[in-house]
Amino acid sequence: MLSHRVVELISASRMWLWMMPLPTIPLLSFSPLLLNDQHSRMEPMRL
Repeated sequence: MLSHRVVELISASRMWLWMMPLPTIPLLSFSPLLLNDQHSRMEPMRL
């Protein structure tokens, strides 16, 4: 049940990104599970 919800969320997010590529950065900042290491690594150098 939980995995089905996750897949639903991911597919919706991917379609949203595909349709509107501009807000990609704000969405990525909301996915710490995927970019946890990159976020902590890029934080001191972010613009």
